[in-house]
Amino acid sequence: MANKRFTRQQMEYMMDNYGSDAAIARHLGVTRQSVQQQRKKLGVPSRLERIPERNNSAIKLYDQGMTVHDISKRIGLSQQSINRIIKSRRVTDGSDKQ
Repeated sequence: MANKRFTRQQMEYMMDNYGSDAAIARHLGVTRQSVQQQRKKLGVPSRLERIPERNNSAIKLYDQGMTVHDISKRIGLSQQSINRIIKSRRVTDGSDKQ
């Protein structure tokens, strides 16, 4: 993808149709990281960021004291994804809850 640049509209189309950076990367024959980097430059949200109800539910459970492990089991996401949701909330609202 170093030579190929996409518009925001094209990247949104690929996210809608392929669902993830990894799937887009497989389709294009490039690394997931290169897709992620360009998606972020274009301001296109990831699949994780596109589901605010689920993200808000994870944050609420975390704020109530539930562990990341238990949240991941309840919601059906990996612990890494739950940590990303929590971290993104800290960045956007300045929360420093550990």
